[in-house]
Amino acid sequence: MQIYSDENIKNNYAVGFEIDSFCISIGVVIDILNSVNGVSDIKKRKLFSQWDYVHIRFKYLGHNCIVMEPFGDSSRYWIGLESPKEFDFSLVSEAFIQYKQPRIIKFLCDLITLKFLRFY
Repeated sequence: MQIYSDENIKNNYAVGFEIDSFCISIGVVIDILNSVNGVSDIKKRKLFSQWDYVHIRFKYLGHNCIVMEPFGDSSRYWIGLESPKEFDFSLVSEAFIQYKQPRIIKFLCDLITLKFLRFY
């Protein structure tokens, strides 16, 4: 999976990153977060809750983190610390990089988004 690094990187510490939201469900994001050592207290937003654009809240090594959709209609999810500060978030981002979508899902997403044209 491709991730997009946060622009607020200092001293090789990223406070978050983005992933394309089109071809990944919140359930899969939760599964990936569950696979990371140090992630705990994952809470998914309930339907019609007042978390605004935040879909998931979780703790990573004791720090409050979120998965949000900026502006509520973005094509990406932003995953990172709720209160940005210098912190090594690389294990979480690495889990998303290592995630392999099922081939049929990847094929359909590449077809719909025309990503397969980038190879030519």
